[in-house]
Amino acid sequence: MSFQQPTQRQYDDLFFYNAARYIFWELNLVHPPPGRRTSVTVEEIWKGPSGDVIWRAKHDFPVQEELTASVFWSGARLAGTKTVDIPNQFYTDCLRRQGQPGGPSSCSATTGVDIERWQRGDYEVDIVVDKRLVATGTFRMDEKDRIYDEVRAKAADRSAARGFITQLDAKVTALRFYEGDATASRTQRSYRTQFSQATTRDVNWELDLSHPPPHRWLPLTIEALLFYRDAAGERVVQRKVLQSAAPADWSDTHHTDFFGWEDDYYFYRSGATTRSPGRWMPGMYRVELHVGNSKIATGSFELR
Repeated sequence: MSFQQPTQRQYDDLFFYNAARYIFWELNLVHPPPGRRTSVTVEEIWKGPSGDVIWRAKHDFPVQEELTASVFWSGARLAGTKTVDIPNQFYTDCLRRQGQPGGPSSCSATTGVDIERWQRGDYEVDIVVDKRLVATGTFRMDEKDRIYDEVRAKAADRSAARGFITQLDAKVTALRFYEGDATASRTQRSYRTQFSQATTRDVNWELDLSHPPPHRWLPLTIEALLFYRDAAGERVVQRKVLQSAAPADWSDTHHTDFFGWEDDYYFYRSGATTRSPGRWMPGMYRVELHVGNSKIATGSFELR
């Protein structure tokens, strides 16, 4: 994710290599209340496109005695510096003063400036607690046009969803929608396919998977595309990424995220060039879920 205040964070796994500065990770934990104020030592290990470790650091995060959930985060600025030539805005003035008493002896039509760029390619961030790997996340740095072309290619794919995730040996059993708190327990969720345009803030999706325990922590990056259908046809209007996982001894996992209009970031990350509507419009919507290059599930709901 790129850094924002806690209520404004924008989660993604595709970033522009020549625009990104800091990239941050966020770790969400649920746990019994510790009963006393304590701390957790977390080590972050960053691997670059070559697979080599390019950054590592340790942090002691406090855990309050009564809390049953904790959120830890940190990040790194791993952009390299490159000097490029740009037109010298003082070149004409330099020529005018050349030859005058005290004037410059030579003039250059260009001048060098330093710019920051991440190395293009895939990055991995491993989170280690007590010498045990507890989470892994990945992201990619690339050119803007390549990223948008990739999103557009997925949006144009009209093939049927596979209903299967190979790396997890998982079958998709359901893709369901509900309104309200995305962190609410599954027994508290009211699943439906119709929502009120006037009162709905977020529409959450839940992906239900049936699979054996993977016997290791298995990261699962789920890319979600939100489509809207009107008289002009169907078009993608938002793109979001969920960095989820299947713990080693868990089977039949459930993964959830949401779409809303509180933040225009996800509208423009679909490659949109028009102005964001900034609100739910009445009509039919469709969600496509992708893992890697595979379309794994699709489902629809209506705002009325």
